[in-house]
Amino acid sequence: MVICLSPGGQTTTVGESPRGTLLVGTAEGIFSCERRHGSWSPQERLLPGEHISSLLYESRSRTLFAGTYGEALYASKDLGRNWERRDQGIGNREIYTLAVREVGGRPRLYAGTQPAHLFYSDDLGQSWSELSGLRQVPGVEKWTFPGPPHQAHVKSLAFDPRRSDIIYAAVEVGGFLKSSDGGRSWKRSFQGLLVDHIHSIVVDPTKSGRVYAATIGDGVYRSDDGGITWRNVGLKGSQVWRVATQEN
Repeated sequence: MVICLSPGGQTTTVGESPRGTLLVGTAEGIFSCERRHGSWSPQERLLPGEHISSLLYESRSRTLFAGTYGEALYASKDLGRNWERRDQGIGNREIYTLAVREVGGRPRLYAGTQPAHLFYSDDLGQSWSELSGLRQVPGVEKWTFPGPPHQAHVKSLAFDPRRSDIIYAAVEVGGFLKSSDGGRSWKRSFQGLLVDHIHSIVVDPTKSGRVYAATIGDGVYRSDDGGITWRNVGLKGSQVWRVATQEN
């Protein structure tokens, strides 16, 4: 099992081998750890000097992807011993989040950036195409971020496990967005969602239509109708950075 921990990547992915590998994305590269005698021990640092924003392990091809705040996306076929750039088509944008899901029987990669754009790749990152509908949402010109350079970014992506055409996105700061056509067009949803500062989105794999949003300043929200309406379900008034679900 390969476990990837990073601000903007899918937290846990599983491959056949090697087992017991923990990869942690930091401001000083990726720390690779091995599980020994019930605990994790650091073994080596990968991509030293790179500020890692997101990690993703695509299990079918056994490819590790690393996005950076330095406008680069790297790929490795040997868990970090060798790397190559795979960001053609994304342009000079910081990679804030990486995600993957199966579309048409093969993996489709997604990359969310700063400024807030969304790209996809059907060839494991060799080339990227933009889902330009994200920039056509009403109010996009008001998207911003408190800190310099005051540019909004795609902070989190999530997918409906039952319908491949449904994608959820959190834009910081811009709010919750939903696409029902594979990312070609998007709609904003704020009914009951009192803040637009969203850090992560998680879809409950056991409950159809149930989506959770971690917000900065107003706790955790839940939607039971696929993001149309929301209600606060805990930690109201708190800053929540990540939320997760667990299958029983």
